[in-house]
Amino acid sequence: MNSLSDKINTTLMRSLCQGWDRTFLVSIQGKLENGATVSKRQMEVLSQIFDKCSEINQKKHEEWGEVYHSRYNKEAPALANYHITQRYYCDIAEVILEGGVPAKRKFMRMYENKYSQKVLKQHAKPARLPLGEYVKPRSNTNSYNNVESYHITEYAVARDCVERFMSHGGFIVGIEEYILSAAKGSKRYRILPPGKPHYIIVEERFLKRAIR
Repeated sequence: MNSLSDKINTTLMRSLCQGWDRTFLVSIQGKLENGATVSKRQMEVLSQIFDKCSEINQKKHEEWGEVYHSRYNKEAPALANYHITQRYYCDIAEVILEGGVPAKRKFMRMYENKYSQKVLKQHAKPARLPLGEYVKPRSNTNSYNNVESYHITEYAVARDCVERFMSHGGFIVGIEEYILSAAKGSKRYRILPPGKPHYIIVEERFLKRAIR
């Protein structure tokens, strides 16, 4: 195995090769298959990736994987669902959501991030509002920014459900497993507006108990 293409294929087979590194290798592999040449700068980057994702480092990654699964695996999905919507750490979040073991250094940087710690704290908090509770939006609730309806395929139907909730409130019919904000009261509830067939999702901080 001497060709550059073989080295790329071998590196891609290692679980340590993730995120931008993997994307770059796939891109270069495509260029090689199309008969294109690799620039000097690209070769320098390739060399760095080969060193980072070497066989020795892959073994260290596998050892880290045992620690990750025993210590962090339960908390990781909560962080991944938050960071996948943010600018930073989304590459690590993708690895976690796909069931892989994230690179140790990047994961620990994400885990120790102050927003990550806030997310874990809010995620662990029990829901303040029970199933079946009749709730209404607080005065600071914005129907476009604070109410999720992306799961409803038809826009007109979605807006109708949101407007119904904004004017009449609704019943809590479920609690989402993960939160998307590091703010206090970020637990997410499924709310069914009266007379409507679809639920919408609202964070706890935008809800108040309603007098029936």
